[in-house]
Amino acid sequence: MIDFDLLFAGTTTAPARDFVAKVLIGAGADRIWMPCVGRFAVLTCLVELGYPKERIYASDISLFSSLIGYLADPDKDIDGMPWRVLPASEWAFAGAETPFDKAAGAMLVVKLAQIPARNLYQLSLRREIMSRAGHYRQHISDQLKAVAERLRGIHYDVMDVRDV
Repeated sequence: MIDFDLLFAGTTTAPARDFVAKVLIGAGADRIWMPCVGRFAVLTCLVELGYPKERIYASDISLFSSLIGYLADPDKDIDGMPWRVLPASEWAFAGAETPFDKAAGAMLVVKLAQIPARNLYQLSLRREIMSRAGHYRQHISDQLKAVAERLRGIHYDVMDVRDV
């Protein structure tokens, strides 16, 4: 089975995100703006340390971050995001009914695009993802539900750091 827990590698290490979150909370700000939120690592740490979710404002321009942000912001709906499913990617969305399933389908397409088709192993991996798309999409959807539940109440916008 593919390790989708490492769907998108690259996050702030635990000691660094804990430090940043504690400094932000210690500053005593009325609200915290987090542009370039990425995988929501520092933001999640803020929430876990008790900072009020409704006073957290996050943004990013990536599809990955925006899908999570839209699922966590109670005022947003991923159907209102400026993206569409191309015919070549419909395999990842077959049977997707919930916002979490749709977001997981999009992430599955992105993951497939990250795997080059240069050798037999990579071709096999790509075939595995496409042939068992429903299984992998459900796994990702379950993870997205857990993340969105933990962050539910934050504010999110698709916005470049220069526009915040």
